[in-house]
This record gives sequence, C-alpha cells and structure tokens, in this order.
Amino acid sequence: MKRSKTERMIITAILAGMAYLLIQFEFPLIMAFPFLKVDFSDIPILISTFILGPIPGVMTAFVRSLLNFIMNGAGPANLIGNTASFLATTAYLLPVYYMVKKQNDNKHLVSGLTLGSIAMTLVMVAANYFVMLPFYLKVVGLDLGMPISKIVMVGVIPFNIMKVILVSVVFFVVYKNLIPSLQNKTMMIHPSK
Repeated sequence: MKRSKTERMIITAILAGMAYLLIQFEFPLIMAFPFLKVDFSDIPILISTFILGPIPGVMTAFVRSLLNFIMNGAGPANLIGNTASFLATTAYLLPVYYMVKKQNDNKHLVSGLTLGSIAMTLVMVAANYFVMLPFYLKVVGLDLGMPISKIVMVGVIPFNIMKVILVSVVFFVVYKNLIPSLQNKTMMIHPSK
C-alpha cells in the first residue's frame, strides 16, 4: 500500500510532534552525569519508521531534534545534546527496522532491538569520546575531575545500556500491541487494489 506524499508528511509531523513532547519529560539515570538524560521520544520515531519506512523515520527524528533545539534555546550546549540525540536514535532505529523487515516475528524484533542497542552504544561511545564530550565540557565550562575516557567508561556506556533497555522494553510492548492495529486500520482506510 502506497501512501500519498501529503499523508506521509502529516504522519511524520504528528509523530515528530509527539516525540518532541516526550523529549520534554527527560530525566537523568546516573546522578554523577546529570547531562545524560533518558526520554521516550524514540517510541513515536520507531512507530514512524515501521509505518512509513527508514527515511521518514530518520526525518521524524530530525524534526524532533530540530524542534527541541529551536524551542529550548539554540545555544551550543543544546545543539550538542540534540545532535547526540539524533545520532543515537538513528543508530538505534535502523537495525531494528531492517531486522524486523527480514521477518516480522518476536525473534527478529528482539534481535533488531539488541543490534540497535549495540549500534547506538558504539556510535555514542565514539561520538562522545571524540567530539561531543570534549566540545560539551568546554562550552559548558564543566570539569568533572576525570578524563574523558573515564567519563565514557563510567557514564556514557552504562547510561546508553540502561537507556536502550528501557526504550526497547517499552517499544516491544508498543510494537506488539499498536503496530498491528495501525496497520489494520490503515488497510481498512486504504484497501489494496
């Protein structure tokens, strides 16, 4: 079933808006690193990916991050945070989508969530070690009293593992309960010709 360009843009906008609202309810997981925050804005982005495909999913993530950047102050620290969020989401959603696209069953969904979690963690370790953390600590003027390598080992890695576990569990439940319903409703609205 092919959706019109207008339908795809509307769905992307609605889900990006939902993701933007959800990102406002972020919270830290590791108190020693309060700038590392988790939120559930990846859920509508993953839904967008499964309804529309990987490119619209990535666009939904981009719009979410852009909205958050514009609405919460367009400063350098916010730019770093939103860039990190976009990178993390993209690294996570693509393996999930492609594994489930191979075969839509629990095994492939769990495999996709696992691969997405590993991909996101690796991307964020590299991004934080080489770019994000050095720039962020300099811009904010924050000294955590430890080298970046230690921040990555005791902050970034555990944070990303905890975050993807939380997001994956929630998405698994949403996917199993919501996606089939959305696909059925869409098929009723747009019956195959």
